[in-house]
Amino acid sequence: MPRVLLTGFCAVPGPRRAGVQLRHVIRALTPHHSVDLLVVREGEQAYVERQGSVRVLRVPTHDADLRTQIQAFQRALKRQLDGADYDVVHCRDSWSCIPVLEARSRLGYAVVYDLTRSPIGESALDPELDAQYGRDEEACLLAADLVLAPTTTAVKALRGRGAPERVVFSPPGVDVDRFDWD
Repeated sequence: MPRVLLTGFCAVPGPRRAGVQLRHVIRALTPHHSVDLLVVREGEQAYVERQGSVRVLRVPTHDADLRTQIQAFQRALKRQLDGADYDVVHCRDSWSCIPVLEARSRLGYAVVYDLTRSPIGESALDPELDAQYGRDEEACLLAADLVLAPTTTAVKALRGRGAPERVVFSPPGVDVDRFDWD
């Protein structure tokens, strides 16, 4: 069974969109893969725990400024990559993907970059951090082995930039059957 590290700069479970979406990604991956999840620790969450067959690893970022939290998360991600053997690393944001791409040739895993997660709109980024995120996202789009795009418009735009076989439509979606009371 292939080993997958799923990572994102968010809390799981968590109140924000990214944390909720990650739980759905986990459900999709676990029937066919062995999954580790590396995310941010929020509040009194356990540092390490099992949720079904998934090992959840949470990184304490303390109450520092956002830039310091990101750096702490990236250091922990690098340690995790060096300490375990993965076939695929699935990144939900560019803050996770940059260190993953840096270690890819040395560690030999495939990289999936998922555009459904973006910090824009979820927090107030300072202009410098926002610009850096944009530059990092561009690097991730160009270097990832597979890019998951949330809309058909995004797929079309990304495929027009080259390597169309690397871009796949993956809607964030809602299971409407859960709301069908009839």
